[in-house]
Amino acid sequence: MWSFLLLSSNGDAASLALVTLYTTLLISLTNSKAMKVRSSMKKMCEFCQTVKRRGRVYMLCTTNPKYKQRQGM
Repeated sequence: MWSFLLLSSNGDAASLALVTLYTTLLISLTNSKAMKVRSSMKKMCEFCQTVKRRGRVYMLCTTNPKYKQRQGM
């Protein structure tokens, strides 16, 4: 998907930084755990935070990524 960035980069510092940023983002997205979808969410630890984005309620944890939840049933 991001291969066009690798092929179009001509070696200057800005395009190399952009390719590195997109590659890091892609790796972090593929390594993240799936989010649990629940009708009722609870904090699983003291670091879990409730966030409302685009009309949905999310529970995100800064210490343990497997605690991610979304309210949606």
